[in-house]
Amino acid sequence: MSALETGSETSFPSLVSTPVPKSPTVPSTWATSRPTTQKNTAKLAPQLTHTFDLSNIDLKTAGKDGKPITLSEAIKTVMAETNSHIEASSQRNTGITTFFIKAGNDLIVKRAQRQLTAILSTAVSFLSVYSYS
Repeated sequence: MSALETGSETSFPSLVSTPVPKSPTVPSTWATSRPTTQKNTAKLAPQLTHTFDLSNIDLKTAGKDGKPITLSEAIKTVMAETNSHIEASSQRNTGITTFFIKAGNDLIVKRAQRQLTAILSTAVSFLSVYSYS
């Protein structure tokens, strides 16, 4: 049995080192003497923030037609309809949920609060009974 030549170019052609052409070195951005900054050309619209609390939200009866809804589904629905950003924070021991609504103007904030309150509130119907004697 003959010994295997591991350094042979014919046995292992991919192991032969090829000279790598040296590329010119480009100075790093960090190495420049003058700092460069990017200017943000996007104009930011002023954001209005509003906070309100709802207590004891019953998600089993909230939603359309008494069907259960999750809090995240309700928030996503209102955010999509009003073009606002809503965050929620719940406290288990008190049952209070705090909502933070951010939008471009006061009308959008009020509309988002109204829709969120309507979705998460329990639907109550009154039955009036009249008696004619």
